[in-house]
Amino acid sequence: MTFIGYIYKITGTCGRVYIGSTINVKNRKKGHNKCKNECASKFLTKPLHFEIIDTREYKLKKTLRLVEQFYLDNNNTVNELRAYSSLKVMKEQKKQYLYRIRERKRKYYENNKEKLNKQKQENRIKKIEINKQKRAVEYIKNRENILKKQKVKIKCECGCIIRKSDIARHKKTPKHINLLNQKSIN
Repeated sequence: MTFIGYIYKITGTCGRVYIGSTINVKNRKKGHNKCKNECASKFLTKPLHFEIIDTREYKLKKTLRLVEQFYLDNNNTVNELRAYSSLKVMKEQKKQYLYRIRERKRKYYENNKEKLNKQKQENRIKKIEINKQKRAVEYIKNRENILKKQKVKIKCECGCIIRKSDIARHKKTPKHINLLNQKSIN
């Protein structure tokens, strides 16, 4: 079984280049434009220029990765990971890549600690306000349901029509007792 593979190039307005491979161009393009993009293309300044530089039919993804690696080796790119290498090398490379990402995040946090803490505090306040509003809405809905249930009228064994919520109190009244006594006499 074969598939069509694409090698693409993304160029930022800064002039830096990212090269990648895919079998679904549309989804890959969306992935690069997402704000949570963890790929090296996030270092390119937007707007991005996306172009397909090679289209071929492949039998194995490994072959597609090898072709991508050829383009990476022959171009100056921002790619941090190799497209293809042995499993052991890839594992080590991935460890280093994840370490660099953690280091960037740590440095960003250190440099923007006050700003991030302020945002965190603002988010907490927003959550508290949203929860208060939700509880208020739930309380109103529950209260409306209770009032609806209280308005339901039933017929007591003495013959009086009263609200369901008042039945226990009604049964203690002299009126109820007298009506029951009159029914039992008749």
